[in-house]
Amino acid sequence: MAKKPPFRALLLAPRNGGHTMALECARIVSRSRDGQCEAVFNQSPRAPSKSPLAQAWFEPEFKHFLETAEQRVGQSSPPIRLLIVDWFDDPLQLQEILNLMVRRQLPGIVVNWPARQPVEGILFASGGGLHTVSQIRVVGELAKAMGLPIRMLRIIPPADATPAAANEAEEELAKTTRLQLRMLGLKDVPIETGVNNDVVAGLRALARPGELMVIGGPNYGRTLAHFQNSIPDILIRDRAHPSLMVLAGKSAADFSLKSVFWEETIRIDLPPSNRRDLIGQLVDTLIVQRQLPAEWREFVMGKAMLRESVQPTSVGCETAFPHVAIPGFSGVTGCFGVCPQGVDFGDPENPVVRFVFLVITQQEDYDDYLTVLAALARRMIRPEIRQRLLACRSAAEVQAILTREPTAHPEPAPSL
Repeated sequence: MAKKPPFRALLLAPRNGGHTMALECARIVSRSRDGQCEAVFNQSPRAPSKSPLAQAWFEPEFKHFLETAEQRVGQSSPPIRLLIVDWFDDPLQLQEILNLMVRRQLPGIVVNWPARQPVEGILFASGGGLHTVSQIRVVGELAKAMGLPIRMLRIIPPADATPAAANEAEEELAKTTRLQLRMLGLKDVPIETGVNNDVVAGLRALARPGELMVIGGPNYGRTLAHFQNSIPDILIRDRAHPSLMVLAGKSAADFSLKSVFWEETIRIDLPPSNRRDLIGQLVDTLIVQRQLPAEWREFVMGKAMLRESVQPTSVGCETAFPHVAIPGFSGVTGCFGVCPQGVDFGDPENPVVRFVFLVITQQEDYDDYLTVLAALARRMIRPEIRQRLLACRSAAEVQAILTREPTAHPEPAPSL
């Protein structure tokens, strides 16, 4: 195995002190991802306080601050995988930093969390957009590190709250989110719904004192050039609650499942067996198709089964997502198996698994993996898609179903 280069994040902040929790957020996320964090501060040089920083730069002029940030993003080795941005009160300065994030296609976390505001729980607010899975990951990291409870809140317009209106679409969206939560190891998170035509007013009314509000970013076009007065900007800027805004990497919008699951990496009519044998068949398929070296088999199987022993990867909807993260691996590959008679994956809540997605990713960067999960969740919560997959008689039919975007209900807007 190649030696694992460390995950590296970059904190961009207007100051280095005890005024905000951005540094603590950087510490938690970097440690959770087994990595390091650098920082560029928009202030005069000073002796840095005790912190988790690998390195720090101090640039009092914003122009030079931005140039240093751009340089670190472009030249850091190993590369920067995540930007963590402390809140800049100047909206033009904040816009330039967001512009850097989107241009470089980096995921990001924008933090407005004054140190004087302690938190007692996390409010995960989502409209089901493309940033949702990245939000779930950050929420899980913070909740685990700080021992905080999580609740999720969705705001829907009154028209969608009537029994005869969009209940089916709304329930499908809730099921998708529950599945995504389980995929990332968060079970039993309560999902609440508020009714309000105004998302900002709805969240303000239902957020509780002492909650850290974690929201998704707007669409990439607005983040790139018109962030001011967007829903996240209004919610974060008013300082009513400590807040985080999470953005998925820009490449998530252009992702296609065809690049992961193609005919030769799809197995149908797998015979019933135990989960180890079934995962082994999927690993062997990737080896035969030269997606993995043959000598990696025992290593990959060991990592897959270790993860299963910690927590079974069955997530409901007759579906399991065994995942192996390999140091130094390039990109993402996968193998999909259909076992009509079902396999026991060791989860009493989901005793029968018929659809198994084995995903292999690099250990240093989970962005593509999160995108795969989001795309598959939208499909596998749909009973009619699962029925069609069971009826398939060729890998080509399966691929066509997997890679065709569901259209029975409109997709949620990519902003909060």
